[in-house]
Amino acid sequence: MTQLAAVTAKETGPKGAPTFKIETITPKLAAKYLEANKGNRPLTRATARNYAEEIRLGQWLFNGEAIKFDSNGVLVDGQHRLLAVTLADRSIDTLVIRGLDPEAFKTLDTGRQRSMGDVLALRGILYPASMSSAYRFLYRWLGRGKKKTRISNTQLLEFVDEFPEMIELGYECLRKPLDADLVEPARRIFFYFMASRVDTKVAREFMQCLARPNAPLVPNARKLRDRLQVTSEEAFPPAAGVKWLWLLQAWNATVAGKPVDRFSRFPDAVDFERHPLLKMRAVRT
Repeated sequence: MTQLAAVTAKETGPKGAPTFKIETITPKLAAKYLEANKGNRPLTRATARNYAEEIRLGQWLFNGEAIKFDSNGVLVDGQHRLLAVTLADRSIDTLVIRGLDPEAFKTLDTGRQRSMGDVLALRGILYPASMSSAYRFLYRWLGRGKKKTRISNTQLLEFVDEFPEMIELGYECLRKPLDADLVEPARRIFFYFMASRVDTKVAREFMQCLARPNAPLVPNARKLRDRLQVTSEEAFPPAAGVKWLWLLQAWNATVAGKPVDRFSRFPDAVDFERHPLLKMRAVRT
């Protein structure tokens, strides 16, 4: 038993009322508690695997969320966390509540979950929704968590601390004179961050030309801007993924010193000059 669990090992609560206790949940104990999992919502193994990875990496923190049992001993909340403990083969400390009214399950999970944007906003980061999406793009670009379906808020914050420079670059490209609003904010932040790692000067000139018709001439960026402007006025504009491919196409050609011949609605990988730091697999974020 850890020190945290030892401090509150004695159950508390009035007689007949639900009891509260901090326990160390071992893999063996988690498996036992899962036997009481009756009539719960379907298990999502991807969610449990996400939690398990956090536990294995030491990122799982005690936050007051509880494993809950009703007065009949049925597990009503916590099945994903318990399965994660068994998958990670690591113990965690958590609050355990017993003796809840069996009807209490109707009120579980009815609040809004704190988003990644909310977490960044609490840190005082501006444009939190766009910034969190940009960091998710970067996370996938770098090959982190290829088999994961989500990034936890804890992992996001650690990633922000690892690449804090994307915050300032994000502010820069969302404001004049680099505010190229023909490209969605999150992809704009991510692209500008990556392009700046290749060539800061060219990246700034590229974004400025993409944002302003009278900006210093970067032919491929100017051509891309004109193409995006035309398609933005169409009844059926190209998908966001196609426009992202166009952006990569224009940038890769620019750093290679070549012009872009055309921006096709059905771009093929052979149309692109690949720069080592802007590879095509980035479009799969």
